[in-house]
Amino acid sequence: MDKLPQTDFASRRTEDTVVQLYWAVLETWGTQVDSYWTRTNYFAAFEIAAIAGTWVLLGEKNLMLGHLCLLLALVLTASWIFSNLKSHAYVEYWWNVLKEIEAREEWVRKPDYVSKYEDRKRKSPALLKLSYSNFTNWLVPLFFFVVWLALLCVYWKGTPQR
Repeated sequence: MDKLPQTDFASRRTEDTVVQLYWAVLETWGTQVDSYWTRTNYFAAFEIAAIAGTWVLLGEKNLMLGHLCLLLALVLTASWIFSNLKSHAYVEYWWNVLKEIEAREEWVRKPDYVSKYEDRKRKSPALLKLSYSNFTNWLVPLFFFVVWLALLCVYWKGTPQR
């Protein structure tokens, strides 16, 4: 039976450890991405329901509850933006950890899934130059924020402004 030299065994064992570490971090990153999308879906659904409810309250001239809903909705939307930014920072942290693991010397054959991502990414037309994270972290919540401000301006006195 052939015995591997001790150095080959040690290097394989070290690489096995790095592979396990890589997959554990990749799984953590994926979990963070999934939980971000779950939170975003809940925020969006709640925002849509809140807009409809506030619209009804203001249309029925229930200004006190309508104004309270408007102010709470603005706080909700601001918290959504804050949550998105914190989630994005955490996802980006784990992405950078994966880059660091890929750069380690213990690899026999280095993976390049993360480090070569920008090279592999499909080139987008000019309209799609905005990064996806900026779209989901800023534009979608800001759209809802603008809707809330529009409701605030239109219905603040109980009748649509003309």
